[in-house]
Amino acid sequence: MPLVLPSDLSINQAAIWLDQQLFAGKPIYNTGQVLAIRGELRVDLFERALRETIAESPGLRLPQRSGPAPCNLSILDFRKENDPRATAEQWMRTEMRRPISLDDSALFRFALIRVGDDHTLWFQKNHHIIIDATGRRLLSERTARRYRALRFGEPLAVLDAATPEELLDAERRYMSSASHDADRSYWLEQFAQWPGPLLEVDWRNTERARSGIHERIGFALK
Repeated sequence: MPLVLPSDLSINQAAIWLDQQLFAGKPIYNTGQVLAIRGELRVDLFERALRETIAESPGLRLPQRSGPAPCNLSILDFRKENDPRATAEQWMRTEMRRPISLDDSALFRFALIRVGDDHTLWFQKNHHIIIDATGRRLLSERTARRYRALRFGEPLAVLDAATPEELLDAERRYMSSASHDADRSYWLEQFAQWPGPLLEVDWRNTERARSGIHERIGFALK
């Protein structure tokens, strides 16, 4: 069956979508983080804060899908394990190896992991097509602010987030503008004498190619 690239993706999203097809069923674009929460956590208020933050963040869905993405928060308790933190880390490593299908209605996974009476880990996993490191930071900060607003009555500013359709329209306007032509000419000139890659690697024989899992590579610059 021939691949049909969705027409309403941004340039970067289209590149990720196509690359993911080459590694079907592999977690090549899993991205995530874990945040430590110290002190007493009201799980009910945290889950509400997270759900409301997801609902007001249209960028967490692909353009062709309408309405907020469904949000499920897993609750895990490893406090009775011999080494709660090690058990949690093993669970998170295993979870990060599970791919997120681009056909899923939600391209993210969240979990709260209890590793102590006053120590909770917030696990976040996303497909890179919807978010990057900056987006994860903003999502985490917004959820934390909403939680404090719900629990302690702190003020919470209204968020006016752009939709995927609005972002795509802005990108298309830029691509057809004189500014884009000037930027393209500038960068073509800068890389007219491209020195080549810093690291020569046979990408067909890497962990990424075999399993879709990223690995660290160390090397010394000449």
